[in-house]
Amino acid sequence: MTGDGLLGLDDFRFFTECLTEGGPATEAGAGCLFADMDSDGDVDFHDFALFQQDFATTP
Repeated sequence: MTGDGLLGLDDFRFFTECLTEGGPATEAGAGCLFADMDSDGDVDFHDFALFQQDFATTP
């Protein structure tokens, strides 16, 4: 998300901005496509669950 290959707090901040921008299930705009973790066209709590899994396994 920040381009360094690791999920960190900056990535979390960007992700939450995308999640709250228009509310869950709002179409992912160009700046938030990275946050559409399940590639269904929106940023919602399903994406957040996937983000959490990846965040937890980042060294």
